[in-house]
Amino acid sequence: MTTTNDRADETLRVARARYWEANGFGDDGGESKTWEIVKIGPIPIPIRNIEARKSAIRYHDLHHVVTGYDTSFAGEAEISAWELRTGCADQWVAWLLGFQILLFGLWSPRRMLRAWTRGGHTQSLYTEDFNDALLDSTVGEVRQRLGLDQAIASPTLFDRMSLIFWTLASVVGQAGALGAAVYALIWLVS
Repeated sequence: MTTTNDRADETLRVARARYWEANGFGDDGGESKTWEIVKIGPIPIPIRNIEARKSAIRYHDLHHVVTGYDTSFAGEAEISAWELRTGCADQWVAWLLGFQILLFGLWSPRRMLRAWTRGGHTQSLYTEDFNDALLDSTVGEVRQRLGLDQAIASPTLFDRMSLIFWTLASVVGQAGALGAAVYALIWLVS
C-alpha cells in the first residue's frame, strides 16, 4: 500500500522495481500470474490476468511511480481518476478498470477531485511505446515530459461537474445491466 518516494534521478526501471518490492508484487509485478487477486477491503476478487490487462498494468505501475499515488483505496481512486482524465488511449482494460475503481473515490472525494484536475493538465504514458528507452528514462525526465512537475491547478466548475458526471455514470454502469454485461464479456474474452 505504499509508493516509494522515488528519486528524480532514478530510471523508471529501478523505481518500478522498488515500487513492486514495496508493495509485494514480485520481481515481474505479477505479469507471469494467470490470475491476480485484488482485495476490496477483506474481500478477495480473482481477476484473470489477460494480455490486455498485462499491457495496461505495465503503464499503470509506471504511473504510480511518476505520480506518487499509493496503492491504498484512496491512492487507486486517485490514479484511476488521473488516468481517465488524461486518457487511456487504446488500453480498454485501463478504461474499464478505471471506471470501476472510480467508485473508491467516494471515500476520499477531495483527493480524487485533485487527481482528476491534475489529469486535465497533464499526460499519461498510455500513448507511448513501452520499451527499453522508456524504462531507461529517469523519473524526473518523465514527470517533466508529462507535466507532473507543475503545481496542481485549483479545480474549476468543469472539473467538479465532469468528475461528478463520470462517477455517476460509473455507479449506474456497475449497478445496472451494463455492468453485468461488461463483467460477462470480460469472462467470455478471458
